[in-house]
Amino acid sequence: MPSTVSSQEDGLDTVVQARSLVRIDTEFSADCIEWCTSAGYEDIFICGTYQVLEQGDDRQTRASQPDADLDRGEDSDVTLQSVEHDEDESDLDPSIKPSTHRTGRLLLFQVTDPSTGSITEVQRLETNAILDAKWFAEARGPELLVADAKGQINIYTLTRDKQLRLEQTVQVGDPSVLVLSLDINTASSARAEVAFSLSDGALGILSRTSANGWAVENTWKGHDFEPWCIAWDKWSAHTVWSGGDDLKLKRWDTRSTSFPTYTDKSFSAGITTLTSSPHTPYLLAVGSYDEYLRLYDTRQPRNPLSEVHVGGGVWRARFHPDVMRRRDEMLLATMHDGFKVIKLHAARHDAAEPLFVPLEDPSWTQVPTIVKRFDGHESLAYGADWSRLPSAAGETLIATCSFYDHTMHLWRG
Repeated sequence: MPSTVSSQEDGLDTVVQARSLVRIDTEFSADCIEWCTSAGYEDIFICGTYQVLEQGDDRQTRASQPDADLDRGEDSDVTLQSVEHDEDESDLDPSIKPSTHRTGRLLLFQVTDPSTGSITEVQRLETNAILDAKWFAEARGPELLVADAKGQINIYTLTRDKQLRLEQTVQVGDPSVLVLSLDINTASSARAEVAFSLSDGALGILSRTSANGWAVENTWKGHDFEPWCIAWDKWSAHTVWSGGDDLKLKRWDTRSTSFPTYTDKSFSAGITTLTSSPHTPYLLAVGSYDEYLRLYDTRQPRNPLSEVHVGGGVWRARFHPDVMRRRDEMLLATMHDGFKVIKLHAARHDAAEPLFVPLEDPSWTQVPTIVKRFDGHESLAYGADWSRLPSAAGETLIATCSFYDHTMHLWRG
């Protein structure tokens, strides 16, 4: 059973400490976790890695085949290979020495026993360093879009025998530029679109035509420094939000990108993650290096509805996928302070009534509460995602990964 740890700052609420089900050494620094979102493939997820190597370092050629079955059950510790890292090395810094290069691996896993979190590594692909990835639900089968450190977005299909096959590579920026983030436009059913951000400050839209596959539709100068995050507004098919190290949160109309339609300059630290709620119209969550998660009504974004200090710097924020029972919970990767599940405190309707709570409801102004945390990682907490597998005892299987200790864990929250 999970243990109970220290209370919240106000002394009223208790945080539950989660326990690891499976631990895996990813060998290269891990920064990206994505569970497949397509029906019938809920047991599939990927872990992306990012490694800066000196010339002559042959680690990218080692362990090129998947390890044996990782079905070790609860509390297992699976090690591929221990690798020493320089803690002074910049983690995702776009500038590196000429004598170094960035490499990565794309690891594909399948859950073999949801009750214990047991998994099997089914495929391993040598790639450029990976910064982000997103699954795209297609009628013909899942697609995976992967952002890399050489200005490319790589498009894979997942075959029926659950293998990733590279279908297309699109050069969206100069090879010296990193593709920092991706997001799928789920608000539009008319066309397939992906928003992306680049380390040189540019933003762009990738779209797909039936004849020519994916192609860059538009790019524009969005930020003065690295835009770490870009996100579609899930309730507006032509709206994207972006944020970065220039301390600015911006809203864009993709039909005319000469100027942002809104700019917030009130942040005191870089903006690191953005996510639009799939359950509640107009709700946007924004995370920053300043260790706060803020919730905004996008119709009146000048002041947040609420904010909560979660520690560490917020690198990833994910709304729970279950709209019926847990639509007011989020999973956070808080870089220097582990992973957390928070509750937003929006007033609930009856569980059988899948209605959202309007943002005019005063419950949205309540400070969110940390209800669970996982501290099994020993380095920068970067990748995190909820699985879409059925819950067990009301809890969801979660995968998380961290950077310098090149570790991935599965746990429940």
